[in-house]
Amino acid sequence: MTVYTQIVEYALDGDGVTVAFSYPGRVDDLENLHCAVALESGGVVERDYTVTGDDQGATFTFIAAPAAGERVYMWRDTPPEQRVDYAAGDFPSETHERTADRLVLMAQEVRDSGKRTLRLNRSGPVLNPINPVEFSGKLMGIGPDHQLIPSTQTLDKIDNAASVVDRALAEMGISRGADLDFGLITTAANTIEDWGSIE
Repeated sequence: MTVYTQIVEYALDGDGVTVAFSYPGRVDDLENLHCAVALESGGVVERDYTVTGDDQGATFTFIAAPAAGERVYMWRDTPPEQRVDYAAGDFPSETHERTADRLVLMAQEVRDSGKRTLRLNRSGPVLNPINPVEFSGKLMGIGPDHQLIPSTQTLDKIDNAASVVDRALAEMGISRGADLDFGLITTAANTIEDWGSIE
């Protein structure tokens, strides 16, 4: 068998009616498939479901239909294990083909994970290594010389600043998810300034 599809993660929207969601990617074992539901209000939860299918794809069937505005995320996570032990002089082609397929699935998952990380442009300079102590509890930025720079504020202070911005926006009747133009941001900044410094 060959592996043509490169799907690792697949997502579909809930509608409050549909309970069955299809995962069209290849899979070595149904136990390697996982699913979670992203809520419209934010956050991700796990729901009760069953999985049926074969190595060509699967279907997640929920007990209760994910609501409209919720998004169902399905993904494959193949354990990096070598499960075949060949005996001397024994080389069954089907077994070997399945082992090769499994390696391709794992390689796809590693590639997918790599796309979700901070990466450098191939033609860009090499960044300085991260010092865990220097960056602990801080946000990371990239400076003008393409060097990694830790934020001057701790995450606690940044979280506090975010809540202050939320309060300022709320006073103007604007939710965090709203489209903000420069004028609204300036007004929010002035409101924050009226409250004094953020500590």
